[in-house]
Amino acid sequence: MKQRWIFAIPGIIIALFFASCISEFFNGGEEKITSFEDTSNKASTTFVSFNNANNTFDVEIYNSYIRSESTVIDIVRAGQTSFVPHPWFPAPDGFTFYLTYYLPVAAEEIPYSPPNAFVLASIPKDTTTAVGIPPLGSLVFSPNEPLFNDDVWLVLENNHASAIQLYSGTSIVEPVSGPILLNPGTLALYKLHPVANTAAYSIYVQGFMETLPHDLRAFERGWFYYLDINNTEAVLRESKLLTLNNLK
Repeated sequence: MKQRWIFAIPGIIIALFFASCISEFFNGGEEKITSFEDTSNKASTTFVSFNNANNTFDVEIYNSYIRSESTVIDIVRAGQTSFVPHPWFPAPDGFTFYLTYYLPVAAEEIPYSPPNAFVLASIPKDTTTAVGIPPLGSLVFSPNEPLFNDDVWLVLENNHASAIQLYSGTSIVEPVSGPILLNPGTLALYKLHPVANTAAYSIYVQGFMETLPHDLRAFERGWFYYLDINNTEAVLRESKLLTLNNLK
């Protein structure tokens, strides 16, 4: 009799287990899932903003040294801060933001990214971190130093009655900013190679190829040129070496 009782114990335990499962089912019990997800890097309560109070230039901020539309975070106007903070992830050991400064010339803005155009900031969790943008003057050795060693910048302003285009030989030159075909009253900014011969460039106007002004004999490294295309001729309005002092 004792042996029968001992052998019956496992059967009783199994029966009780199934009874418990059935009871849970009919009583509307729900299965509970334990989450092992790491929530330490969620950005819902961690933000960054950018302070451009120390600059007279607009600045674009990127999350990668590869500056592109897909990596841009914010554009902060000169002397201002971010319009709204940006959700971010905690980075107590630091995160590097990369910068492009926009230099105003002749109603256009030339993008400028020296090799040291970045800022490192520690980003604590659950707070808003204000990241200061360094003044451009602190990144340049001298205010009289050329800002560009390998580029020439050209602005065309169309004051002709017809649309115009810039050509190099038989190829249309695409601008950095502005339209490829300039309607009257518009401007475009171009980046050219300093070794380019000015005679290779021409401006398509009213069905004809017009040469550049005769007083523009060569493109100098690091220089900026401003051409006004009117109803009679192309006029060189301004030319200068681009330095911090010359931007004032």
